[in-house]
Amino acid sequence: MSYIKRFEDIISYSDPGSHNQVCRDILPKDIVDGMLIGFNRITGPGNNGLGNHKNFTQVFVIIQGRGILHLADLCIPLSGKMIVEIPHGTDHDVFVDNGDFIEYMYVNKYREVN
Repeated sequence: MSYIKRFEDIISYSDPGSHNQVCRDILPKDIVDGMLIGFNRITGPGNNGLGNHKNFTQVFVIIQGRGILHLADLCIPLSGKMIVEIPHGTDHDVFVDNGDFIEYMYVNKYREVN
């Protein structure tokens, strides 16, 4: 059977180390082999929490709002209608200033870890 869910029926959570963040795993990892799709909203002042994923590459699809992506040693301004690839094993965090917000989808592509 197909996987069909309404956003409001999916449990929300916040990552450890985040501030003013709400996440939803809208396509859980066990539905499509090797992939997870999620939704994130951060309201400023806030951040996603430092991430560094050894077992998957991540892609952010920015829907609306704005923030700053700290990607390794780079600071990248984010705004609606952008796509950013986060290589596995790379430190990253998204920061949002007071009065701003950002909404984005994230796609995790899992890989074998040796």
